[in-house]
Amino acid sequence: MKHAKKRIIMILAFGLVSSIGIIGCSSKPTQDELTQLDNVKAEINSLEQRKSSLEKDQAMLTQSIADKQAQLKTCQSGINAVKEKLHE
Repeated sequence: MKHAKKRIIMILAFGLVSSIGIIGCSSKPTQDELTQLDNVKAEINSLEQRKSSLEKDQAMLTQSIADKQAQLKTCQSGINAVKEKLHE
């Protein structure tokens, strides 16, 4: 009987502590957490815009490189043609 009372008291104490812990853990975010979330969302948006801008810059630079390589190839062809005429 003594052991049964101790078990009941222990179970009730455990239940009380557990319920206090559960009640203390609110699933509703605080205003600080909402502000932090908004800041993170704004940062993500800014970074996505920056990424998009950098991708456009990269595409322009890649096209510019291709254009310069085409010009170089044309110049090299001209130089080779002149060299051939000089050696004739």
